[in-house]
Amino acid sequence: MEILFLKHLNDRQTTDLQTLIRLCEAACPSRLMFDLSDPEGSYFMAYEGNLLAAALAVYEAGEDLECTAAVLPEQRRKGFFRELLSSAEKHFPERELLFLIDGKSPSAMAVISNWGCPLLYQEELMEITAETFLARFPSPPVLPGRLTIISEEDDGSEACLTFKAYISSSDSKGSGPVLVGSCSCSVFDGSFCIWGVEVEPAFRRQGIGEALLISALSSMFRADIPPAADSGGYGSAFLHVDGSNLPAMALYKKTGFSVRQEIFYYGYRL
Repeated sequence: MEILFLKHLNDRQTTDLQTLIRLCEAACPSRLMFDLSDPEGSYFMAYEGNLLAAALAVYEAGEDLECTAAVLPEQRRKGFFRELLSSAEKHFPERELLFLIDGKSPSAMAVISNWGCPLLYQEELMEITAETFLARFPSPPVLPGRLTIISEEDDGSEACLTFKAYISSSDSKGSGPVLVGSCSCSVFDGSFCIWGVEVEPAFRRQGIGEALLISALSSMFRADIPPAADSGGYGSAFLHVDGSNLPAMALYKKTGFSVRQEIFYYGYRL
């Protein structure tokens, strides 16, 4: 067994990992959480000769370390996972890993149970296609009252846009427009991620969140603004939401999002 620690994968290693993921997912209905596009990824790869038998990836998400792993079905119960975890411990001493699983893999759930890893929280990965949204909202939204929504590039980067909702002074009893909500869109190949959806507490339950979300989706899907205009629009949008945040989930479902995947976060102290 040879274990490699890698911050960047070459073409062969990328192909090996993609093959490992494909074979594991073909053997089990579970979907693995590897993200080969994440520049902050650290990879621990266990080879038997030329065969990639197992891999473990660690992604830095703020102060958290998110982890996912895969072992070829025929190579399980041979100590590969334990060796990979031991290697990760040397590089990330005294840190807590968050194992990301979808709960559909019996072998993964058995490991989580045997090690006594606590469930810390659950997220829902939700998605909406351009086709679904445009059928639901065939024309650009008409904003209620004195609400105004504008888009801004984040730090001059067209790869990330923030949509901001303002209410004029006559509604907010202030001097000038007041920022009452915002959400951001980060662009990926053919899709974009909605995140940071927030409405100020005093202005909730007034339809502002829905108007903000619909306006952002409309602009991106209809290619009204860069970078959507340059791309010709996007095929889908996705977001992550805490599974216990029922009001947020209700808002997203009302807009047309549906749950694509459940993600469970289990803690493990290295």
